[in-house]
Amino acid sequence: MSGSAATGHPGGCPGPRRRRFPSRRHDAKGGPPVENVLIGLVVAVVIIVVIAIAMRGLKRDN
Repeated sequence: MSGSAATGHPGGCPGPRRRRFPSRRHDAKGGPPVENVLIGLVVAVVIIVVIAIAMRGLKRDN
């Protein structure tokens, strides 16, 4: 994923890129959706880990 996002913009950060170019260019490139997907994946992993820890705690209590 990082490789596809870095094509054409070596060493470029998503933040500065977003401010520099108009939003329609991002729609064509699909920049923001990728970031949203990554954020969603991170949130999902965190939730899964929290649930797993909670289940282990409940099993230990029982």
